[in-house]
Amino acid sequence: MLNKIILLGFLVLNFSCATRLAIPQGVPEISVSDYEQLIETQSRKVELYDGLYNKLTVQGTWLNSQVSEASLSHSARLLQ
Repeated sequence: MLNKIILLGFLVLNFSCATRLAIPQGVPEISVSDYEQLIETQSRKVELYDGLYNKLTVQGTWLNSQVSEASLSHSARLLQ
């Protein structure tokens, strides 16, 4: 009985290590103009004025997977 458990454990360990993960292909490249256009489309800005005085300025960018990948590519290009 103990031999069967040891054999089963050995087979499970052996077969679980037989698969390989996919090799990452690297960071996809994006041009500066495409990056700026993407950030512009995903950003919103609100400004409130009281006469000539600016009372409030709020700006935000929606962080989705496309913006995150573009930001990574842009940073990689700057640091290269």
